[in-house]
Amino acid sequence: MAEPNRICSFHKCKAELAANGSGDCPDISRMGESVCSNKLRLDKCHNGSGDPSCSKSDNKEYHLQYGSFTNVSKHRDAETEPKQSKIYTTSDVITKMDHGCHDDEKDTTSQRTKKTICSCAVSIARVKHILDSFICDTPIKQTEDVTSALHANCVNDLPHSIVIKVFSLLPIYDLIHNVGLVCKCWYDLSRDPDLWRTVNLKGQIKVDDAVLQRVTSYSDNILHIDITDSRLVTSEGFVSMAKRCNKLQVLKVIRCHQLPSECFEALGEHCHELRQLHLECCYSLGNEALFKIAEGCPKLTHVRLNQCRKITDDGIICLANQCAGLKYLLLDQCVHVGDRSLEALSVNCPALETLHCMNCNMTDAGVFSLIQCLNLKVLQLSHITQLSGAPICQIAQDCNKLTSLNVCLCQDIDDDCLEFVVRHAENLEHIVCVSCGVTNKALESIGKYGKKMKHVDVGWCQNITDDGVKLISETCKTLRFLGLVRCDQVTMETVDELVVQYPHIQYSTVTLDTRRLMERVNREVSPHDITRKMQGTVEDN
Repeated sequence: MAEPNRICSFHKCKAELAANGSGDCPDISRMGESVCSNKLRLDKCHNGSGDPSCSKSDNKEYHLQYGSFTNVSKHRDAETEPKQSKIYTTSDVITKMDHGCHDDEKDTTSQRTKKTICSCAVSIARVKHILDSFICDTPIKQTEDVTSALHANCVNDLPHSIVIKVFSLLPIYDLIHNVGLVCKCWYDLSRDPDLWRTVNLKGQIKVDDAVLQRVTSYSDNILHIDITDSRLVTSEGFVSMAKRCNKLQVLKVIRCHQLPSECFEALGEHCHELRQLHLECCYSLGNEALFKIAEGCPKLTHVRLNQCRKITDDGIICLANQCAGLKYLLLDQCVHVGDRSLEALSVNCPALETLHCMNCNMTDAGVFSLIQCLNLKVLQLSHITQLSGAPICQIAQDCNKLTSLNVCLCQDIDDDCLEFVVRHAENLEHIVCVSCGVTNKALESIGKYGKKMKHVDVGWCQNITDDGVKLISETCKTLRFLGLVRCDQVTMETVDELVVQYPHIQYSTVTLDTRRLMERVNREVSPHDITRKMQGTVEDN
């Protein structure tokens, strides 16, 4: 292959890779056009010869500042900073690779080289796309940094604060593995402490203790960590993270089933600045760990403990006693939490605004105590089988900041209860009473008294008919959503007429929801993608 002195377009890079036996790289095919259309130069090295066949936007090169490509591969997972060396173009790298390897190593090194070039190119393309979106869509206040940015000739001339902001919008995998391979400047900035104040590893199922330790070592001022669904993180890795990140304010550890209850005690011992704690579906979490957390993290305002079924009233009482500033508490399906917890929350947490207690072991006596929570805005009490309408009416009367109420599967909630609620809860905007004992009369009351009502869901209420649906659509001027799933006496003919007559209201039925889903699929997925997916499925089988 003839070796050009300079590469002035991304297409040449792609062609060279193909000529070297790499075939068509999916990453390059997908991202190449975005790179080639870049209006900003991504590097100062300009094609001095000026290839007339290349447009101005193509007249740039993509190179690595790591010397030989073998060194790049070594630095992919290395913790030490690579040394700045001679600048090599892509063709320089490929040629050096082809001539510098023994025959038995050539194929392996070649594939590793081309794969890393693709990774760098994809990262560059993503940065370019973010910059284009930012420049075109974001109103910019004229500051010193922005003035410097407008006169920059390449990305590396931008103020570091802007480049770091761009990097923060990249996928976490690119930040860890690819960005640092582009050039020494990007390597340094990809490890800047300001970039790692938020560590978002949500959905990264391959994250283990080593990765977690690596990304939390870049900054001693990490404020936010999300390791949702990180099933490979062990107790040792979690405790080590808690010790290092003692300024942590937000922690999300959702669906990490593997972590034992004891490891969560480290949060109370080291993370005293914690404000938000998300521990949904951490099934092993018990009272002892919650005691430690409550005692060591008194600044907690948001706590989510959904499906932590080992938690009992004792744990919630301790949390209420120690965290007086608690505003947001989710206890859905904590089946051992009952009236004593509600009483403690109503006495010790006057700032409480959001409370979810779906399928908890509560009665009217405990719910009545919530009338002391005068700041309560969102209340979720679905599937509490022993709940009657009396405490709901009292809460609606006394808690005048209430905006959202969910009483699904509470059969004692009837038309009279709902009428009282909408009469007295003047700020109510969202009400869900799926599978309750309500009829058209309830819809009439909502239309008449619900001056701010936006969202109403009466799915599975078999006594709702066409007349009730027409009435609330006509009288409730603020209504934007009406849930009618499995209201079997409501006909599709009526719903279709109302969709046309009241286009500002979204009606939800099984048929309408299916239509919307199919329209979304047709709009967002091309026939080619569907065919390719089906072919892949057939090949897998």
